[in-house]
Amino acid sequence: MRYHNYRTGTYPIVQHATGKNGRAGFWAVRTQEVLRDLAARSFAPSDPELSYQIITWSTSDRATILEQCLDLMNVDYHVLREPAAGWHNIHKPYLALEYLRGLDVPYVIALDAFDVLVTEHPDEIMRRYLEYFPGCRMLFNAAANEWPRESAEYLAESREVENSFGLRNRYLNAGVWVGEREFVISILERLIENVERPDWLRRFRHDEQPVMRYTVFPEFYPDVDLDRQCVIFQHMESGKTDLRPVEVAEE
Repeated sequence: MRYHNYRTGTYPIVQHATGKNGRAGFWAVRTQEVLRDLAARSFAPSDPELSYQIITWSTSDRATILEQCLDLMNVDYHVLREPAAGWHNIHKPYLALEYLRGLDVPYVIALDAFDVLVTEHPDEIMRRYLEYFPGCRMLFNAAANEWPRESAEYLAESREVENSFGLRNRYLNAGVWVGEREFVISILERLIENVERPDWLRRFRHDEQPVMRYTVFPEFYPDVDLDRQCVIFQHMESGKTDLRPVEVAEE
């Protein structure tokens, strides 16, 4: 099964359903559709030439939908865990930074656990990243709507960069990304410096989304970029209407 974005003409392989999208009826149906398809297929081992690590975050002892997808493809991944009590999304960059400093691989793929489906082997994520985004050192999911939407002065310059892209999917979403490990470490270090500043807005202190946008745009563009054409990542805010399943004949 492939999913065709008829607006962009691409076939994204990571579907990310944030917020209400991840609780909607269509997402439950899509999840079962994808899991059935993956269970019916066979997958070759990961290509050692690509040399990457997949990370995710979970507060649950049960396998998340992302973990179920990766398990069906026999793919290695690492779950970063913190007790559910007191958990906030801002813990994600702290946990990632600590883990990535101890790795020795050139690339990392990071995917949220509870609202992400992967429909092809993650090797294909790496292949598309390297082929279609030369020079990009960290690539994020792109959303059709800005979050947070409030016009805080902290995000004015970031918003200006995102709006300059002019496409439907043009706002950074921090829930899925791929990048060079050493460069990602430098971004996470800068992010943590920003969120720990005394003047950082209190209402933004529990979420990595606003501080990630603030950190990377405009300073790190185009080293940091967005998958605006949904070559790899599909934010399901627009994906509900833009994505259409396509049956693929067995070779």
